[in-house]
Amino acid sequence: MDGFAKEKEEQIKGISYSINLLASLVTMMVGILNMDTFALGAIGFLVWAISPYLFAAFLTKRSTHHAAILMVTGVSFILAIGGIFLLIDAMYIHQDAQSALVFVVIPMYQWIILFITALPLYLINKK
Repeated sequence: MDGFAKEKEEQIKGISYSINLLASLVTMMVGILNMDTFALGAIGFLVWAISPYLFAAFLTKRSTHHAAILMVTGVSFILAIGGIFLLIDAMYIHQDAQSALVFVVIPMYQWIILFITALPLYLINKK
């Protein structure tokens, strides 16, 4: 692989890391700003809420082939846009008594997407 292609892959990985970092920070800020009282249980839910972004960053780090890097960047983008949109929608736009449940439900769906994505990524990187 030539230097230009390697540099391009590193730029794409940087975009993926940035997407995951930004989504993690937005999720934590929304959680902290809507926390009534500081509690360790709430911090546990915030860790659960950002865990898909951390795993997506791990998948980015482990990706070696160009197709796998593009795939994980696309999945990171979809997870971030979908997760932040649903979080903002539930916490600020359509508020109700169950709004805080998005910190449990959204990561569950994101993990399902990541598990479905992980097998093709593994097979692409194995080649």
